[in-house]
Amino acid sequence: MKILSFKPSIPPYFGTHDGAVILLEDNKIISILEEERFTRVKHAEGQFPINAISITLNMNNLTLSDIDYITIPFEPTQWPFVKQKGLKHSEVILEAKDIIYDQLKLKFGNLKMPPITFYNHHLSHAASAYYLSGFDESLVITVDGAGEKESSVIFKGVEGKLKEIKVFDWPNSIGEIYTDITGFLGFKPISGEGQTMGLSAYGNYDKKIKKLFDKKIMKLRRSGYQIRHKKLASSWKDRFNYIKATFAIDILEEKKEKILIRNMLILLMRSRI
Repeated sequence: MKILSFKPSIPPYFGTHDGAVILLEDNKIISILEEERFTRVKHAEGQFPINAISITLNMNNLTLSDIDYITIPFEPTQWPFVKQKGLKHSEVILEAKDIIYDQLKLKFGNLKMPPITFYNHHLSHAASAYYLSGFDESLVITVDGAGEKESSVIFKGVEGKLKEIKVFDWPNSIGEIYTDITGFLGFKPISGEGQTMGLSAYGNYDKKIKKLFDKKIMKLRRSGYQIRHKKLASSWKDRFNYIKATFAIDILEEKKEKILIRNMLILLMRSRI
C-alpha cells in the first residue's frame, strides 16, 4: 500500500507554512521532502507543496494513480470557526477535498485521484513520534502554537494505540506565547523561534521577570498552565503590544535591552507543562 501524506499549507483549513510531503509504502518511509527546498522561500508560506509532491512521485517512478491514499494532518471539521459559522461537517469535508484536488489537477490534469483522509493535527504529531520511537509504551507530549483547536496534548501510547490524557485548547498556548515573545525580541514569528531557543543559554534566571511573567503572561503550574490576559487571545498585533507594555521596554532604545532579553529567554526555556 502506498500512502502520500502532506501538509497543504493553504487556508482556510490547513495552516499556512512549512508544506512537506512524505511517501510511505507498506508502513515504510520511502522519502520526505519540504516545499521550501524547491521554491527557495523559507517556510514556503502559503504555498501548496506541488513541487515536493511532483518530485516525490517522479523520483519513485510513480503517478498519482499509483497512490492508494492521500492523508492530511488536519481535520477540517474540528476548526472552531466551523462550529461558530454553523457549517455542516459534510460540506466542510467536500470543500477541503476540492481545495486539494483542484491544486493537484493544475499540475497532473484529470488523472484518477486517490481518496483523501484527514487526521487531527496533534494526533499526527504524536503518531510521528510514537510509532517511530521503538517503544511499546510511551508518554507523548505535543506542544504547538495551535492545531485545529488544541495547542498542547498529552497522549499515552500503549500497544500501538495513542490515547489522549490531557488537552490544552487555544488560546491557552505555550507555543503561541513562545512565538509572541520571539517577535517581541525582534525575530520573525513562526521562523525565529530557533534563535530564541539558542540564545536562552546566555541568560540568567531573574525572579522579577518570573514574577511578572506569572502574573501578566502565563502561570505555570504542575497541573498545567493558563494565559493571564484576554489580549493574549486576540490578534498578533494586540498580543505584541500587550507583551511590550507588560515588560515596559522599548527594545530599540532601552540600554539594558540585551540583559533583559537574555533573561527572558532563559525563563521561556524553563517553562514546562
